[in-house]
Parts: sequence; C-alpha cells; structure tokens
Amino acid sequence: MSQGTVKVGETEDEEDQINGNEQDGFTNHSFSRDGEVIGRSRNGDLDFHPTLSSTDHQLHKDDGWRLQWSRFKGMFVKKVLISWRHRVISIVQLLLPVLFTIFALLIDVTSSFNTSNKELSFDLSPFGSTRIPVCNGSNPSGITELAAQQYMNQFSNSQRFDMASFNGSSYNNFSEYIVNRANDLTLTIYKKEMIVGALFETSAATGINATAYYNSQPYHALPISVSLLLNGLARTFFGASYSISTSMLPFPKDLESEAKSQNSMDSTQGFMVGFCISFGMSFLTSSFVYFLVGSKHLQVVSGVSPTMFWLATLVWDYINYLLVCFAMLIVFAAFQTTAYVADDRLGLVLLVLLVYGLAILPSSMSSATCIVTTILVWILTVFVSDAKSASAAFEWIFLIFFPNYSLTKSFMDIYSNYGALTFCNKLQYTTMCPNPKVPQHPCCKAYGKCPPGACRDFSENFLAWESPGAGRFIFFLLLQGLFFMTLTLAKDYNLFQRLAAYVKQACTRRSNADVFDLSMEYTNGSPMSSSDDLGEDSDVARERQRINNSSQHELAKTDSLLTQESVQGSSVHKTSRFTAVNHVCVGVPENECFGLLGQNGAGKTTTFKMLTGDVPCPVARPG
Repeated sequence: MSQGTVKVGETEDEEDQINGNEQDGFTNHSFSRDGEVIGRSRNGDLDFHPTLSSTDHQLHKDDGWRLQWSRFKGMFVKKVLISWRHRVISIVQLLLPVLFTIFALLIDVTSSFNTSNKELSFDLSPFGSTRIPVCNGSNPSGITELAAQQYMNQFSNSQRFDMASFNGSSYNNFSEYIVNRANDLTLTIYKKEMIVGALFETSAATGINATAYYNSQPYHALPISVSLLLNGLARTFFGASYSISTSMLPFPKDLESEAKSQNSMDSTQGFMVGFCISFGMSFLTSSFVYFLVGSKHLQVVSGVSPTMFWLATLVWDYINYLLVCFAMLIVFAAFQTTAYVADDRLGLVLLVLLVYGLAILPSSMSSATCIVTTILVWILTVFVSDAKSASAAFEWIFLIFFPNYSLTKSFMDIYSNYGALTFCNKLQYTTMCPNPKVPQHPCCKAYGKCPPGACRDFSENFLAWESPGAGRFIFFLLLQGLFFMTLTLAKDYNLFQRLAAYVKQACTRRSNADVFDLSMEYTNGSPMSSSDDLGEDSDVARERQRINNSSQHELAKTDSLLTQESVQGSSVHKTSRFTAVNHVCVGVPENECFGLLGQNGAGKTTTFKMLTGDVPCPVARPG
C-alpha cells in the first residue's frame, strides 16, 4: 500500500502533463442498466459490457503453493522497488567491496617483498641530483688539480659541484667551508643533497693526500664516498679509461632464517588482502539492513508468513551480493595475483565468497564487530608468541560465531599456503624430506624433521580441514548460515516466547485461575471481579460476561477475533508502573469491522499490538 501510494505521487505530474500541456480530467460516462455496464465514449457511441455479477465466471482464491508464490513475488517486487528508489545507495554499497578489493591487491603488488639478496652498487644513483663539495687544498699543485678534475669527471651532468678555494677566503679549512655551506642551503637541503665530498691536498712524502667526506644520514654514504674517491685516484694515475666499481653482496640467509622471514611476509600480506576484502564486505552486508521493509509486521499480519518474507529478502539481497562477487572475480583476474588465480584457485575464491554471503546475510552484523574480531586474533597469533593457546581458543570461538573472521582467515590462509608451498617446492621437499641424511628442515613438518619456530605449514589441498586449508572455514560458514536463518525464523514464529511460557507453566504448575491472579501486578494489587468494581458500561459488562461464560468451542463459532482478560503493564519510570490495557474482553464476528475509541493513553495502540502479536500478553487468553 505504501509503495503504491508513493509511486502514484511520483508519476502523477508526468501522467497529467504531456509536452507541457495540462490534460483534461477524466470523466466516467458509464452507467448501469439491467446487469450491464453501458460505457459512453467521447464520440457519443455506447458500448454494452456485462457486469461482473452477471457473468457465469466465479472468483477463485489462490491457495497452497500458488498463494505462497503470489506472496513471495509481491514481497520480492517490493524489495526491488525499494532498492530502485534508493539506487544511489544501492550503487555505492555494491561498489565499496570492489574498491576495497582493488585497494587490497594494489597493496599486495606494491609492497611485495623480495627476500633474495641483491647486489648493491656504491654510487649516487639512489640519491638523484646532489651537490658535491670538492677542494684541491690551500696550496694547490698540478697533481691536486688533476685529481680534483678527474674526481669530478666521473659523475654525470645531473650532479652539481661546489669548488672550495681557501686563497683569500674566510674559511680556514674544508670542514669549516662545509658547515657554512650547510647554513646557506638550510639543514633540510644539506641532508638531502650533500652526500659525499673530497679534499685533495699536496703532500711532501707522497705527493698527494686525499680525504673522503660523507654525510652520516644515509646508511651507505661512507662506502660510496670512499669508492668514488678511489675511482678518481685511479683515473688520475692510470688514465680516464680505468675505473673501479665497488658493490656489496650480503651473505645468503640460512634456511631457518629464510623460512621465518618468508612465513612472516606471507602472513602479513595475506592478512592485508583478507582484511581489506573483509572490510569492504562488512560495509556491504551491514548496509542491507537499510533496505529491510519497515512494514514487516503489517505484512505478517496480512498473511505473509515469516518464511516467505525472509525468503524474498534473502533472494534479492543475494542477487545483489552475487553481482559484487562476480565483479570481485574480474578484479582478481585482472591483477593476476598468483596466490588466488593460479591452478584454478579463482573457483576457490568464488566458493568462499558464495558461502560467506549465505552466512552473513541472515545475521548482518555491524562492520565494527566483524573487523575487531579479525584484528584481535591476528595480533594474538602473529605478535604475541606466548599466547598461542589463547589465540587458538579465540579462533574457535570466532570461527563458530563470526562469519567475517572466516572470510578473512580464508583469504589469509590461501595466500600463506601458496607462499609456503612455492617455497618448499623450490627446495624439492618431496625428495629431500624422506632422505635420512637430512636432520631438520622447515618444509619437513609432516616427517617430524621441522626445527622449532621455523616450520612452514602448507597443504597441497587448499580445501583441507587443517590449517592452512580453507575447508573448516567453508564448513563453518555453511553452518552459520543455517544457524542464523533458523534463529531468525524461530524469533519471528515466537518459538522462544512459546518455549518460555511453556517452561514457566511447567515450573509453576498453577491452575488457569492462578495465572489470572498474576494480573494483580498490573492492577495495583486490586484483582477485577465484577463490573461494579470497574464502573464499566452495561454493554461492556455484557460482552465480558458473554465471553467469560462461554466455552472456547462456542466462541470459535461466533467470533473470528477474540481477546479475553487481556492485561498489559507499561513502565514510565523504573520504580512505577501503570496499566495500559486493563482486562479487555471483546469478540468480533466474521466480516465485521471494529475500532477502539478512547482518549490519549487509554491503551488503543497497545491493544492493537496485542491483537496482532506485536506485543506479548502477560495475562490473556487471545484467540
């Protein structure tokens, strides 16, 4: 009803105006005669049509599955209309997970560490354009001038030189010149651009005395400065065709250190990918709550079962969710992230996303709950080495109750499993581990030869139950979906309320009269016994007497709606209560309309809520 009303309001102007011209109002020229409807057209012709009552056709109400399908279709169309009316929000909620997936894979591409040891050349190429102070001494000679010139010739044109001269200057030495130069350039430019320098002085013993200057901020400025100075001297004494190239190559890591480093890198990278995807999915799934039909109770009262209502909601939300999943698969395929794409693992990614949707849509937890649980367990696992047992306990708790944790861990373990499997395949673990001559190895955990703290956990089956397989996460996601669906339906079918009433009745074992005595709590300790105590009207008293003196079987024949001795208390303050509905007895026959009259606060709204089941009745015999 509300959707139709809004839709009419939106399109009324479009229907009333065509090409900006106001149209004439419609006038019904029809009239009825002898079971026929005579329609008069604008040109004056008369059309005769039989009325509905005069036809032989009979109306048939839908029932069974046809009725359920009609209700499902109506609720589904209503969900579609709501999403279309809020299409901006719908588009944003669908794009957020895709954007976060792109962000996650960009992080993986840009921050991938290369654990292989690379050769590092000692030159100024990592620093870009620099300023190089050079001095040929206070008493320059031919050899010092040649050495200074050859030193500068080894650099490219992008480097700038500051030639220091002490003849007639205010500087006493080269160090004083550099300090004053730093004041002129400002400290920031000095640290960034002045990396190396050289001083060539005349020596009576050797002919030349060369000193290499370096900036202490960069780690490798010292060996770079010495290498450049030696290269300049080689060019001076042996000619410009000679040069010295200096580089550094670290010793390779031992196998245990390499395994620890690779394991930490894979865990961190996998967590970043899983966390970003989970972060985007949290916003998507929590935003579905915004589109819940607000008139759910009205739909249920009108005959739509909770099963049909939530089934229509789930189907439409899952269709939107599938659009996001396929868009995310396109992103994974575009980035070609090997851990998630190679060896048909893109299908595994799709499977994880599909079962996650079934688990999270019936629950729709807040994004904060989803994110905090994932971060907590990751911190306990990675950074707190003494809390392995505690993190394992938390992991099983979150695995059972929080779908977002399973989603994050699935992507994290797929990534780390691929990294460990690649690492061990390069070392040919299948032929090495069975060898009795191999005492311990990070890849030989299955053979009992793994060193403590350096084991690489991996499985060739990415759907394995044990870590780092994703099998247990998929299994628990399916269980969570079934559990949350059942919980939602149980709540809407009032199973918990009925169970509580049954347990209370079984524990108290009181008679039906004793149950009505509980109404004293809501009537300020004064049980109602007769119409005289109430001061009620005679017709109200007769209705009460008719209902109380008739059996349920008799009332079921005469009344379609029945409430007997309904009482509902309300709280204004924590210490005070008043009776909103006080022993209402009323029966409504079939095909009759009824209404409630009363002043503000008389309990009209509360009574209707009790009749429709929106508010439970502490003391009543509703029918």
